[in-house]
Amino acid sequence: MKIMYRNELFQNLLTLLAEIDNMKLLVDVKDSKADFVVELLESLPFTKTKLLSASKAKLLSEMNEAIVNLNLAKAGKLKAKPLKQLLDEI
Repeated sequence: MKIMYRNELFQNLLTLLAEIDNMKLLVDVKDSKADFVVELLESLPFTKTKLLSASKAKLLSEMNEAIVNLNLAKAGKLKAKPLKQLLDEI
């Protein structure tokens, strides 16, 4: 069994996400309109729908935000924290 460190796991996750061919959308809809929106999306032949729990939706949203921030840091538009500081916060 290969032991992976946090940065390796994160890098593997980013690589996996970059290889996905289909765009994923996370849509926040009022409860009163949810049935309509789901029915509309399911009626389109080129879409698949999957309802997520609130906790999974939050996790995906936070992961997306992390990836956006990482890309901004790589582009020099956002100052990144040192890895040691991030690990100390955990």
